[in-house]
Amino acid sequence: VHGNMICQNDAPPLQFGDAGQGGSEVGGYGTGQCAFSRLVRYGTGVPAQYVPIAMNDPNYDGYWLAASDGGIFSFSALFYGSAAGQPEPIGGFSAAPGGQGYQLATTTRTALPYSVRASCAGSIPAANRPVVGMAVVPGGGGCWLVASDGGIFSYGSTATFYGSAGGLALNRPVVGMTAAPVGDGYYLVASDGGIFTYGPGASFQGSMGGRPLNLPIVGMAVDPSTGGYWLVAADGGIFSFDAPFLGSMGASHLNQPIVGMAAAPGGDGYYLVASDGGIFTFGPGASFQGSTGAIPLAKPIIGMALGGSLG
Repeated sequence: VHGNMICQNDAPPLQFGDAGQGGSEVGGYGTGQCAFSRLVRYGTGVPAQYVPIAMNDPNYDGYWLAASDGGIFSFSALFYGSAAGQPEPIGGFSAAPGGQGYQLATTTRTALPYSVRASCAGSIPAANRPVVGMAVVPGGGGCWLVASDGGIFSYGSTATFYGSAGGLALNRPVVGMTAAPVGDGYYLVASDGGIFTYGPGASFQGSMGGRPLNLPIVGMAVDPSTGGYWLVAADGGIFSFDAPFLGSMGASHLNQPIVGMAAAPGGDGYYLVASDGGIFTFGPGASFQGSTGAIPLAKPIIGMALGGSLG
């Protein structure tokens, strides 16, 4: 048995839990996961606690990078296929439940599954603006897509609609989303660092909205240990909200801008990915497995997702 948790909100419960991440054509990336934490209740009068899984869980010891043309690059993770060469640009990318596969979403709202555990497939109603991110329901069976105007599109029987920012006047466009740790809600993040929370499991911990930024926010990740989150800017700057600051690329030279991030399985680290596929790791839980930083790419990388052990 890998890890020591049961994802209680799964139906039926899964021994190893599940993970869901969202990517963005403009750099948004989020991570929502039951695999990275579990909801433990000791009686109805005791608040829920998040307990990270074993940090060496081989379900999450590798990662995938996704390019805007649908190309997939695997590092210590199983390759399940790609959409390389398909005509529509990719706007979202996430791991399948349990880190066993992944799914892509085009900017024109088509979900492309890779592996039998992928939670999204087919098309949803047309969006007014391009799709810029996606998040998988941790227990599987559905996903959410988000458009740059904050519109939310639920796909599958388990993807509860909790609300959207589609009817709001946004100061800046939404660039990504992430699911709440146990799937009972989701977060949206805008390029000015504004955070929008929906559902009982998505707790607002603060934002960068209204505060000066050197470069726009391009993504976020949930801390599976605290329920807080990190925001990342295009220059690699990290902004922590009820989550530990473990370092950033904000003061370093980058060959290409950062386009997304992912949380380490135990909450003790995070990964940043640049548009050339360069990977930057922070914290003991984030293990470097390789990158495309020195490889010529047909199209830029738009996001990353954790999962898939090779052994």
